[in-house]
Amino acid sequence: MTTYRCTASGVQPSGRQWSFRWHFNSSLPVNTVQADWNANVNGAWTGGASALQALFPTGTIVELTKTEQLALTHVVSPKFTGDRLFSAAVAQNTVTLPGTGTGDSLPDQNAILASLRTPEPGRPNRGRSRLPAPLDSLVTAGAISSVTAGKVTTALTGLMTNMAASGHTLVLVTYRLGHTLLPVGRTINVSKVETDEVVRTLRRRNKARRAVYV
Repeated sequence: MTTYRCTASGVQPSGRQWSFRWHFNSSLPVNTVQADWNANVNGAWTGGASALQALFPTGTIVELTKTEQLALTHVVSPKFTGDRLFSAAVAQNTVTLPGTGTGDSLPDQNAILASLRTPEPGRPNRGRSRLPAPLDSLVTAGAISSVTAGKVTTALTGLMTNMAASGHTLVLVTYRLGHTLLPVGRTINVSKVETDEVVRTLRRRNKARRAVYV
């Protein structure tokens, strides 16, 4: 099996970038994984009663889907010696998938948080994906409703299930050797997706923005 890193990215109404990435194990080549990822991101964003596009304003757009084939490489250098994951091959598609909601979104640093769960306990066996800031009309007291969260879960579960049907298993990947001593490149299968009703903050989305003083 080969491990792939699949990313969906785009812009928010301010023009700042957003993205989320999932990892898959698959025996199929990078171009095939990318074709399936591109088709299924399109489906999750635009298809059915749980289409993600309705949760975001027209200025929030998916602009790129990308798949990278990861390779485990042993690095020896003055600054670091050990195993690292590198991108060995890339396939991507340019897309234009805008939101369809009316009104303004929350500030860019806000995000809908989806958790990736595995059968194993502990923090290394849980993952997170952050979607863009939702429409402010969907948020009350800092939270989206259970109905809205359920739509996100349905859309992302469909994305996971459809990729699995094409031969690509959603996994979590260990990128560095931490205190758990899990080896770099280790993967564990994701069993379900859950969506947090509380809107979370992702500071790196605006951390690099220069201060503007008046």
